[in-house]
Amino acid sequence: MPATPIRSTVTVGLGRNARGRKRVLSLTVRLECQPLDEENRTRFDRSVEVFEDYCTVTGAVREGIRVGTTVGAPADPSVPEAPA
Repeated sequence: MPATPIRSTVTVGLGRNARGRKRVLSLTVRLECQPLDEENRTRFDRSVEVFEDYCTVTGAVREGIRVGTTVGAPADPSVPEAPA
């Protein structure tokens, strides 16, 4: 269904964890758009109602994303190190 371009704004809430490390504690996302034709309003509104349930990113963040981190020397010795 044709809609206006989507404008998104994300507000980040920062704070500290129990060990005093700075962390992202919350994300507030605002999406702005509307149907180009008001004849599609009912369908558009229904899409908005179910959006969060189908949003891949929202679901992953809410359920917790596993993060793996490794630190090591570059695999290719010809790759220069990043400047300090």
